[in-house]
Amino acid sequence: MELIGVNLDTSGFYEIYRDGDVLITFHGDNETRLEEIARQTLILDSGFKIGSEEDWSFYGTNGHACDIDAEETDHARIDGVVYRLIDLRA
Repeated sequence: MELIGVNLDTSGFYEIYRDGDVLITFHGDNETRLEEIARQTLILDSGFKIGSEEDWSFYGTNGHACDIDAEETDHARIDGVVYRLIDLRA
């Protein structure tokens, strides 16, 4: 599992990990108190039309660009490749 994204905003602290074809998101009020909030399969989606860059939330770290589509919330862009996110916890 590799850390590919971090973010701190008014809703708290986020860490995003990639484990093969799975994206795992943790959230908490600080970086020492995190809980898993999402586990999603990454499905390549080369046909997804990227809207405005303002529609994306940026989390990249450790040399990775990791963006989550803030409007649709079911797509991620990792190192320039767009994936559809399928929730594994449903």
